[in-house]
Amino acid sequence: MAYTNYLYYTGTFKGFKIPSQSMFDYYIERAGEVIDERLDVDVSSIITDYESEIKKCNCAIADLLYNEENGKELTSEKTLTYAVTYDRSKSKSLDQKINQVLNRYLMNTGLLFGGLNDFVDYVEC
Repeated sequence: MAYTNYLYYTGTFKGFKIPSQSMFDYYIERAGEVIDERLDVDVSSIITDYESEIKKCNCAIADLLYNEENGKELTSEKTLTYAVTYDRSKSKSLDQKINQVLNRYLMNTGLLFGGLNDFVDYVEC
């Protein structure tokens, strides 16, 4: 289930990696499925309590999934002379990256219980 929309992604979250709404719709839905799978709670029943955190997490995971399927991850960007650097190495697995995003956005909500905290990589995001 998608927990947010393209307007939130581009406006509030300031997302820019997913270039079109149709692509966003696909990736945000997959990201919602990841959240539903990883959390031991019916997210749709508690979204009003943690709406901002869940929406940000949904967007960040959608970005990860988009990057994974497109084989590149933006590592730096410069504006005046416009220089972009992509990392094509797979130093961290997608699973580790997803766990870091879940940890970053949902750590203070109490939603990360039931084993997820046992294997979350506590590296600063």
